[in-house]
Amino acid sequence: MDKKFRVIVADDEKLIANNIAKNIEKAHPSFSVAGIARDGAEALQMVETLLPHVVFSDIKMPIMDGLALFNILSEHKPKIKKIIVSGYDDFQFVRDALQSQTFDYLLKPINREELRLTLEKLYAQLCAERNEISAEVSQSPGKIVEAVQRYIHENYANVIDCSGLAGEYGFSGSYLARIFRDRVGVSPQRYLIDCRIFAAKSLLADTELMVREVGVRAGYADAYYFSKIFRQNTGMSPMQYRKQHAIAEHEKK
Repeated sequence: MDKKFRVIVADDEKLIANNIAKNIEKAHPSFSVAGIARDGAEALQMVETLLPHVVFSDIKMPIMDGLALFNILSEHKPKIKKIIVSGYDDFQFVRDALQSQTFDYLLKPINREELRLTLEKLYAQLCAERNEISAEVSQSPGKIVEAVQRYIHENYANVIDCSGLAGEYGFSGSYLARIFRDRVGVSPQRYLIDCRIFAAKSLLADTELMVREVGVRAGYADAYYFSKIFRQNTGMSPMQYRKQHAIAEHEKK
C-alpha cells in the first residue's frame, strides 16, 4: 500500500517556506510537499484542490494567520493534521495552537532532528488511521462499495481523496471506480459531489447561513470554488438557488 502523504506548507516568507518544504522531504521520504501557500487564505484554496494529509503553517501571516487557518481546519477538516512552525517562542501562541487541535509546534529555525521525530510520530498516526479503515472492510466488492458510500455520507464536509481512499482499503483507484460505478451508477467522485451539492441545497433552503459558511459545511472551504461547483451542477449560483426556493415556498402558501 502506498504510504506517501501530501503536505502543504504555509509561510509568507518564500525562502523560509521553500526551506521548510525541502527539510520535510529530506527528513522523511513518505511525506511529499504538494504546495506552498503565502497565507492562510491561499492554503485553504490549496486544501480543496491538493487534498493534503498535513498542513505546516507559520503563525504570523497576512490576510489569514496560521491560528485562524487551523481553527477553520479543526472545525471543518478535522482529519487534516496541523503543525505550527513559528519563530514566536511564546506560551500564548503555543496554548492557542493546542486549542486548535494542533499535532505539534516547531520553532524556527527548525531543528532537523525535532522535525524528523515529529514526522515519525505523524507517519505512525496516519498509518494507524489508514489501517483502521482497512480493517473495517472485507474484500467483497459489495461491502467495499457500501463502506465507501457510508464514509462519504459521514465525511463529505471533510477532505476526501477518492483515489487515496481506495489505497487505504488496499486496492487501486481504478478498481474502486469500476466496482462503484457497477453498483451505484456513478464514480465515487461524482457521488461525493452529489452528496455535497445535496447538503448545500438543504442548507441554502433551510438556514440563513452565509454562502461561504454553507460551502464550508458542504465540504468546500473556498467560497469561490464552492460557487463555481454549485453553478456547474445546478445551473445557478447559491444565492439564485436560495431565492428561487424561497419564491417556490411562498407560492405554496
